[in-house]
This record gives sequence, structure tokens and C-alpha cells, in this order.
Amino acid sequence: MLKVGQKVPAGSQGVLQDGSKVDLGAPEQAVILFFYPKAFTMICTKEACGFRDVHEQMVGQGARVLGISRDDAETLQRFKAELKLPYALVADVDGKLTALFEVKQLGGLLSRPKRVTYLIDKTGVVRGVFHHELSANAHVKDAMEALQKLA
Repeated sequence: MLKVGQKVPAGSQGVLQDGSKVDLGAPEQAVILFFYPKAFTMICTKEACGFRDVHEQMVGQGARVLGISRDDAETLQRFKAELKLPYALVADVDGKLTALFEVKQLGGLLSRPKRVTYLIDKTGVVRGVFHHELSANAHVKDAMEALQKLA
């Protein structure tokens, strides 16, 4: 995982579920970036809904929320629509961003990235790193507290 105080790695551009692009190294505002293993799984759904439920508060504090997984854009479009997520999702199908952000893989057959949340300030510096593999609520709580301290 990246460490607090590190700059977001060069080349951190991703593709959103709608095909548009995002540059995480030049965010222009604080970003809550949460990596999750797989859409439509129990804990990932809970986490996505947790960020959905506090989305307006995070936006009010000047942050953009982005979820990121190795799922394809079509799956992310369905996930976003079915859960009524107000924020964008990043399709990291090739695992480039997962590798750049040093989000290690879970073992086993699926080889999915771990659950890690970053708070990135508007200059592209990591200000918070949260890793709770089985606690989706902790990610939302920790990110919210860190964002309040940043403001």
C-alpha cells in the first residue's frame, strides 16, 4: 500500500464506468478512492452503499468519491445503477491502478485486489490509508474522519 505523505504515482489515469477518463495524480480536489475486490459481493456491496449514504457529506467537505475494482465497465454500470451510486466507478480491468497503488492481491482462484481506501488531497498527496478486509463500515468511518481533519 502507498503510505501517508506519498505522491500518487505517475501514470495513475483510469477509465470510468461510462468510458470517460480520470487522472488521480492531478485530482483538483480531495478524492476518497476505495479499492474493492468485486462488485455484487456482500461486503463490497455494503461498502459501496456506505459511501453512497455519506456521499453528500463528503462532497460538502470538498471531496470526490471514486470506487475502483478489476470489474469491467459493463459490470460497473450495472453495479452503479442497481445500487443507485451517486459517484463514479473506475474499471481497472488490467490491474494497472491496483499495481500502481500497491493494493496487493488476495490469494486463491479469483486473485482480486484487497480492500483499501485512500484519501488523496487536491495536490495528489496521500493523506489517509485504510485497510480493513472484512469491515466495509470501517472504511467509510475512517475516510470520513480523515476528510474532516483535512478540511
